[in-house]
Amino acid sequence: MTSADMAALARLGFDAGPLSALSGALDLDRPTEEVAALFEAASANLAEAIAATDEAPEDVVSFLMRLSAEAYDHSVRFSEIKDLEEYQAAYGYAVAARNLVEPLDPETYGGLSLELKLLVLMWPSAGPLAGSTPPPEFQMADQFARVKLVLSQMP
Repeated sequence: MTSADMAALARLGFDAGPLSALSGALDLDRPTEEVAALFEAASANLAEAIAATDEAPEDVVSFLMRLSAEAYDHSVRFSEIKDLEEYQAAYGYAVAARNLVEPLDPETYGGLSLELKLLVLMWPSAGPLAGSTPPPEFQMADQFARVKLVLSQMP
């Protein structure tokens, strides 16, 4: 994540502490249970920061999709995970966007919610774990484009 991205998240109230703890646990190859708990804490902090913002949901989703697409692009090459942390970050941003939109008015956000759900479902069912097979880059690029298209058509 760039310092500008981190600064933007900090302005939303995001605390980098849980993310740093997660990163450290991943670097130390901690047990899956420990990493899962840290991932949940970092995700919850991101969700709280997003919920507290006065930005339009589509603007927040657009920001998260940019982060997710960039992280995925940096993490996967020829359907192999090259950077596990970036791969997991891409998933986390997509889940945060899905969770943000899911409870919103289906009349307005139903199409976006569907595309975000499909995006998250593209990762392996067990999540973004080491040794999993990521979806091919062209399929992810296509789904990111579908989300972007729906965003561009928002009222």
